[in-house]
Amino acid sequence: MEKTVENKSVKPKRSKLRVILVVLAATVIVALAATVVILWQQNATLRNTDQAVAEQAQQLKDKVGLLMEIPDETPVIATVSDVEKLREQPFFQKAEDGDKVLIFSAEKKAVIYRESTNKIINSGPIAVTSDDSGNVKTED
Repeated sequence: MEKTVENKSVKPKRSKLRVILVVLAATVIVALAATVVILWQQNATLRNTDQAVAEQAQQLKDKVGLLMEIPDETPVIATVSDVEKLREQPFFQKAEDGDKVLIFSAEKKAVIYRESTNKIINSGPIAVTSDDSGNVKTED
């Protein structure tokens, strides 16, 4: 009895494997490209936000600088959002929600400014602390 051996080709299996690998590689490349684009856009947004914050700080500094002498440095700007939490500190006794606090850390000075009336509410020396609550302690 004679045995016949069928000559099965391995090419179709290799071809399918190549197609799968090419599709997988293309998917990875597209995913990486999309990630790079998204990260680039987020970075651009952060740069724009930083620029807007710096512009706001400069505008407030200019307004307050017309009303009183202020240090020649870029202030950190804070907004009073819950004045009741600050009432214990004499510096904030006349503050209202929405008031801006310009903090000049190098000069250890703070100014409370009310934009709605274009008035200085209070100013004075501060002790800048970096506690977890984000509070600014004033020197009494």
